[in-house]
This record gives sequence, C-alpha cells and structure tokens, in this order.
Amino acid sequence: MEIIKNLVSPEKYHIKCPYNMTPEGYCVHNTANDASARNEIAYMISNDLYTSYHYAIDDKEVVQGIAENRNGWHAGDGVGGRGNRRYIGIEICYSLSGGERFTAAEKRAAQFIAEGLRAKGWGIECVKKHQDFDGKYCPHRTLDMGWQRFLDMIRAHLYEPGRLSGTDKSRGADELILYLRGPKKNGRTGTNMWGYEVAIDKNGVVLENPHYSGNTKIPEGGKVLSGHGKAGEWIYKNIKKGYHVWFDTHAHVSGGVHHSVDHFNGIREADELVIYDKGAASNTNMWGWEVAVNAKGHVVKKRYGGKTDIPEGGFVLSGHGKASSWINKHVRVSDCVKILGNIVKIG
Repeated sequence: MEIIKNLVSPEKYHIKCPYNMTPEGYCVHNTANDASARNEIAYMISNDLYTSYHYAIDDKEVVQGIAENRNGWHAGDGVGGRGNRRYIGIEICYSLSGGERFTAAEKRAAQFIAEGLRAKGWGIECVKKHQDFDGKYCPHRTLDMGWQRFLDMIRAHLYEPGRLSGTDKSRGADELILYLRGPKKNGRTGTNMWGYEVAIDKNGVVLENPHYSGNTKIPEGGKVLSGHGKAGEWIYKNIKKGYHVWFDTHAHVSGGVHHSVDHFNGIREADELVIYDKGAASNTNMWGWEVAVNAKGHVVKKRYGGKTDIPEGGFVLSGHGKASSWINKHVRVSDCVKILGNIVKIG
C-alpha cells in the first residue's frame, strides 16, 4: 500500500518523538474529528503540542508523520508507558461524523495494519486499542461498531487463504506458517496437533498428503507447510502428494503430478530419478522403469530395463526403486512431460 510521507522535522523531535523505539505492535485510535489524513498529519507536525502519532489513514490515503523507529505520544500511558514507547500510533480519520468515509477509512486501516503485521512477522495479538493502555474509550466509533469486527477485518487480509503468516514461528489461529528449521532449530515444526501439515522436498515437491498432526519432521533441505483453522483447511483442499509448491508471500500450488530430479546424466543410484539427455542412450542397468521423451515433450516409449535410446532433441527419464515405481504408476506413452528446473511435471 502506498504511503505518503510528511515527516516531522528533527527540530521537533524533542516534542513529538524524543526516544528511539523498537516497535512491537500497532495502537489504533479514532481522530474524533472530520479532517483528512493529510490535514491531520500537517496539523500534528506543525504545532508544539506533545500529542503525536505515526500514521493517519482516511478513505483514500495513508499519510505518515513520524518514523516507526521513533516513539509517539498517543497512548496516554506516560513517558515510560508501553503504548507510547513500543507501539505505532494509527489514527483513523472521519470518526466524528462516521458514515461511508469513516467505513472506507477503517477498511483501508485494516488492510494497512495487516500488511504491516505480515512484513514484520507479527500476529493479530500485536494490534491494540488506545483503551488497552490508559482506559480511554478510544477508538470510540470503532468500539461502538465492534472491536472484534475490526480485528476480523484485519484477519481477512492477514490470513487470506494461501498467504504465509511467517516462517519458523509459533503457529497462531488461522495462520499459515512455513518451517525451514523450526522455532527450536531442531528439525521439527514444534506445532500442536490442531492443524494440517505437509512435508515438501528441496525442489518444492510435496512428499505426502496433508496430515492432521503436529511436530512434523522437516526434510533435509526441504520445508514443512503448516496451517491452523482456515489455513489448515486451505492446505487440505489444495495440496496433494506430488504437487509442486513455491513461495514468496504466498504458497503457490501447481497441480498435477510432479517428482524431483536427483541429477542429470551420470550414474543412477538407489531410488533416484535421473534425466539422460546426452549420448545415444541412458547409462543405466536394467533395474528400473524408463520412458523416452521426444523433442516436443511427449512420451514415445516406456520400458523396464536400461540403456534406452535417447530421442533426437529429447531425453530419457529413468528411475530406480521408488522413482521407478513412480514412473510406472504415473507416466504413460503419449503423456506430456515438462522439466521445470529440477522438477518433472506430467500432464
């Protein structure tokens, strides 16, 4: 989300934000007037009053007035107060009159906070209301309409199906977490049993169907995707053994049948899947299924045994043990075979 910056002058730090801060959450306020976000920030940074906050949000814009590594005076809990010294102050505009402008401002604030939580690796528990720190009935209109309702608006953005909520952290309600080492760095997720998990190999291929249990062992060089509640339901409905999954802020799923390639050419060891695309034939013994794939990516021959001829411009896919069984089960003559880096996709 775009942020318009109109930051307070360093000359006023001693009034508005005198302390360095390592934030640990968001503190939500309503402005109690009907000014726009730009006007709220412009007034805040220009006056000599101690009241200060980091962001004002209206129905169209997010405007920043204080850097997140400086404190603000917004939570009413004093110089050493947790709210003032550890929380990012968010003012939602147009709360005096309410109506459509305020509703739209609230929606924008919920999205902004959700994006911030994801970026910082924080959970929904890091969102507080002004009332939590000094008892003041603020954010007044948001509280009138329902605080849990507002948190649910944030959750809708934060826990969008397939969106990651963090890496190697404790899994909270409805969160989708990716485990590479585990929170305790012991090679397991450390999760409880109340969610679905899948183990994924080093090339992004799912090794098993989703299982409803916790503390899954993380494959060497691989990862485990773990979901609670809605995120767990998403895993169960969308991910199956053999699928390919890749990640940025989302868990992306490619359906169909996939298998990791152990290497190209060379000697085929126990249970390995190897691609041969050099020479006249595969350099293999007779103990495994093989398929010949032509230059267009179609299977033209399937056989059990070694030294299969390599089609011109094509390759031979060769398996031993478990990989051989996979070929026999999933690959047929005329199937389309694609090589995606170190992954074979059938169909």
